[in-house]
Amino acid sequence: MQKLTIYEHKLIWVEGLLIDCPFGNPLSDCPASELRKLTIQERISAAEQFTENELDGIINHHVNCLNRREHPVSP
Repeated sequence: MQKLTIYEHKLIWVEGLLIDCPFGNPLSDCPASELRKLTIQERISAAEQFTENELDGIINHHVNCLNRREHPVSP
């Protein structure tokens, strides 16, 4: 069995994020919102064109979003 590269792991993660928001309701600053309007195949094709830095940016945004939603700061 062939192991996936780090890039391939990141690509799979981003492809999943392009399918749907993990919370079901993306925030207005979500970098994946516009891409989610495309067909599934178009989303996958777009993701395959991303550089590793672009994948990292999308992943980091979603990790931060997850943290903000799970641990909101009280006023």
